[in-house]
Amino acid sequence: MAVIESPVGCLVVDWRYDPSLAVYSAMDRLGLEFREQFADWQRTPLTLELRDKKQVRRFVMAHNRTFYHVISPLDGASSEIDKALQLFNRLAELIEVRHVRRVALRQWFSFKVQEPFRELTRISQKKFLAQAPQEVLQGTIDDMSYVVDVIHGEGWGYSLRAAPMLKEQWFQVVPYQEEAFESSHAFDSHKDVFPEAIFYVDIDAHKDDVPLSDMNLLLRSMRTSTDKIASDLNAFRKAK
Repeated sequence: MAVIESPVGCLVVDWRYDPSLAVYSAMDRLGLEFREQFADWQRTPLTLELRDKKQVRRFVMAHNRTFYHVISPLDGASSEIDKALQLFNRLAELIEVRHVRRVALRQWFSFKVQEPFRELTRISQKKFLAQAPQEVLQGTIDDMSYVVDVIHGEGWGYSLRAAPMLKEQWFQVVPYQEEAFESSHAFDSHKDVFPEAIFYVDIDAHKDDVPLSDMNLLLRSMRTSTDKIASDLNAFRKAK
């Protein structure tokens, strides 16, 4: 039975490691090895960005940081973790990384809603800010967000923000690059079909000082746990 994942609108995997000159020769070699999957690229003296414009994926390498970025993953967010690890594990092999200073997985979830934005805000306030001191605020809450920093039971941390969100707010908050799409028309089409209002969950999971041998399991664990957290928050919002 297929696993139903929460709707991820944007996913970023970020690795920080000790600065290495080896990256500059390795990045070109890796770009050639993955040229069938990432046919487009942009090279500067200090970075290489590989692009899969059909799937709106990017893999960006620098001397002390690499990240993988995908918009609305069609194959599912968990599948994108596997793709990201395939790329970074190869880079780590080429530059002989054995230890990562920080691993981070950030996901922006976009849950469809039935309510108009104002009603969604009212319900979200009642659920997440039940003790909001209205008399202190001297007014009516017009918008809101629920923000916490958490230490997960498995030892990694995450920052969470959940809120009702308008379409225009999503495109202000979530990292988009028009040049990552096949064309400006493709980018505009993506924006056109986005809902006018959503329930937004942003989870930025991270862990410092990670041995490379632990990284694959860590990222997959982060992905599984954060998907459930996002889904459970949305279910909590909807519960009567």
